[in-house]
Amino acid sequence: MRTGRGSYRKCYIVPHGNGFKYVRGVPKDIQHLENKRTWVKCLGNVSRAEAETLAHALAHEHGKRILALRGLAKSEPETLPTIRDGGNVTPTTTRPVCADGEPNKCAGAEVPDLRNGRRPHLMRLVNLWERRKSPRSQIGLARTKLCVRRFIELVGDVEPQEVTRAHVMAYRDGLESLPGMKSANIAEHLCKIHVLFNLALSEGIVSTNPAYGVKARNIGIKLTPRRQGFTAEQVRGIFEALQTETVTFGWVVRLLAYHGMRSGEACQLRSADVTTLHGISVLRIHDLHGRVKNRASIRDIPIHHACLGIRNVAREAVAQHGPDTWLFPTLPVKKLGRARWFQDYGSRFLRQTVGITDRRYTMHSFRHLWRTLARECEMPESVSRSIMGHTLGGGEHGAYGSAPSLKLRAQWIEKINPVGI
Repeated sequence: MRTGRGSYRKCYIVPHGNGFKYVRGVPKDIQHLENKRTWVKCLGNVSRAEAETLAHALAHEHGKRILALRGLAKSEPETLPTIRDGGNVTPTTTRPVCADGEPNKCAGAEVPDLRNGRRPHLMRLVNLWERRKSPRSQIGLARTKLCVRRFIELVGDVEPQEVTRAHVMAYRDGLESLPGMKSANIAEHLCKIHVLFNLALSEGIVSTNPAYGVKARNIGIKLTPRRQGFTAEQVRGIFEALQTETVTFGWVVRLLAYHGMRSGEACQLRSADVTTLHGISVLRIHDLHGRVKNRASIRDIPIHHACLGIRNVAREAVAQHGPDTWLFPTLPVKKLGRARWFQDYGSRFLRQTVGITDRRYTMHSFRHLWRTLARECEMPESVSRSIMGHTLGGGEHGAYGSAPSLKLRAQWIEKINPVGI
């Protein structure tokens, strides 16, 4: 079975019930590292074309995994100590290390055993957290690393087992002395340290969480207004200013305004994500080619009639860059994700071009505006939640059943009018 997608000719799909499943054998030379002979994943009741798209993404990830594990297999073994009764240390087993001398960091492999005499510095806890929890946001990962770097700068690079409550309190006091640091920032720093040590406690690296109960002081705290949704007049001003901007930037702005999407979701759309389901044009939000906030974020959004031209954009992208291309291939990409440039440039656009200087307004204000408009047109909450990518509700009641139908979502989304005309 062959496709024309990239360098992967095999789809690795086989019929399964009313749909397909992905099946790919693990190469024999790395089966001992992967602890399995076959990768298998059910793709659901989808068409063959959709199954090939899903399988292609999985094949790409497994291709990278194979290269990483083969590099690991060629590395030299390292003897690890095991703590016996009475504290005597006896080497008992080996663990592969990478060529640079660092312990194996490949996906699916064991992490460095911090309990068996290996005493890494605090940044190793971030590496452990990244492997165990797989954070969905590169920005969140970068912030966690920043918090640990500041801990090292203010307190010192103390071994995790030796960090005490006094160290964490000294960290809090040091943060308070930094210029421009507010109580909310300090609370975020302490929260991330707390999360890291909670994981270390779960893994048996430490016996207690030294950050437990250490809170930021609310000295001089002021109540600041929350982020605001745009007014209809502001939206009209934004749309008028788009005439001097690029087509790509203008389309992302319109998708946010009419669909209540997150900027990260709009910027990581593929051309194939603009499709038709049950006779309704939709935008498919998933995590095959990027990250989404949570499980509820994976959804299908009916395309508003004011944005039906996005289908032509998708066809043009396919004609110029191939079938497996981004919907906005010319969008500049920064290290922290495809949406980072849009967010930074969007803020400058609002302040310098449109003239909205109030910092409560950002590109995320379109999402707040969309929710306000949904309330004003009395859209059922279950419908607005399913369109915005929120959970359908708490408790068992919210967990039962599925989202409202595409037909119902399409009927209600047509009532959204961000320009107020």
